Amino acid sequence: MGYKKGTKLANGYVLGKGRTPLNLTEAQIRYAMKNSKSCSGAARFLNVSLTTFQKYAKLHIDEESGKTHTELQKNKKGEVVNKP
Repeated sequence: MGYKKGTKLANGYVLGKGRTPLNLTEAQIRYAMKNSKSCSGAARFLNVSLTTFQKYAKLHIDEESGKTHTELQKNKKGEVVNKP
């Protein structure tokens, strides 16, 4: 197989280039938070992994409270969230 970095394969993939970032916007994160009860639910809503959702949610800070969106969505009360 001896392909080198930068070689373009038949399917269009370039070796060594990596994956393109998702770049979730603050509006997408807020919309997912409104339509779910937890961070994992918001991640399922956006069809991304929980770690990816948390990465992008930590980037944006709420102006009113000064907290990140991850902190706002956490279930601190320990209420039961029914799963589908």
